[in-house]
Amino acid sequence: MILTNKKDKLSLFVKVLIILSSFSGVFFSLIYSKRDGFTFWASRLLYFTAQSNLWILILYVVIVARKLSAKTHQLFEKLYVLRFIFTVQITMTGLVYCSLIAPFAPNEYNAWTFYNIFTHVITPILCIYDFFYDKQRVIKPKDVILCAVPPLTYISISAIFSELKLDYGRGEHFPYFFMNYHSEAGLIGFGKTYPYYIGSLYWIITLGIITILIGTLYYKFSKNKKHAI
Repeated sequence: MILTNKKDKLSLFVKVLIILSSFSGVFFSLIYSKRDGFTFWASRLLYFTAQSNLWILILYVVIVARKLSAKTHQLFEKLYVLRFIFTVQITMTGLVYCSLIAPFAPNEYNAWTFYNIFTHVITPILCIYDFFYDKQRVIKPKDVILCAVPPLTYISISAIFSELKLDYGRGEHFPYFFMNYHSEAGLIGFGKTYPYYIGSLYWIITLGIITILIGTLYYKFSKNKKHAI
């Protein structure tokens, strides 16, 4: 594909930035995992943050390769649906981290390192910008429901890992506090100790609703516009 105008060049530039940001964030988080209290670097890959950034990384490598190629294929028409779904996921990654996790994390967690800023702030912002700047086709309402598939899959697998007592790298058998099914509040109970005031199920339902709301919002603002991916 020949980049003939400023819009195409800016589109490609933003996509390359997304690749660099997601890769750098995940790569350096693995490099510095021991400093952040992880006993084994690969444990960091068990977290939704790393996985959502890797989804974005792989997808955008494919998209950039397609933009630089003169060949087209019907398969690439489905990339926009994936980009929509993954953009919602990376939005949730940034939203949950910046509002629930980082502000209350212990100092030894090194919450605001440069690589955490890449994975939780820069990559989400760039992906949201790219999604609205460079649209390809109308998103269907059913695509909004698909946004719930990745987090539900992650939660289900993590619940199994939790029962198997898998160590997520810091001596804990859960990735995030709201997925600690064996806390004081448990699954559907209530507690008096921060952050376990309410059970995990209430958190999961709330975050699920927010995911669908974000997907719906993105759908509403993009459904009538078409551009090249």
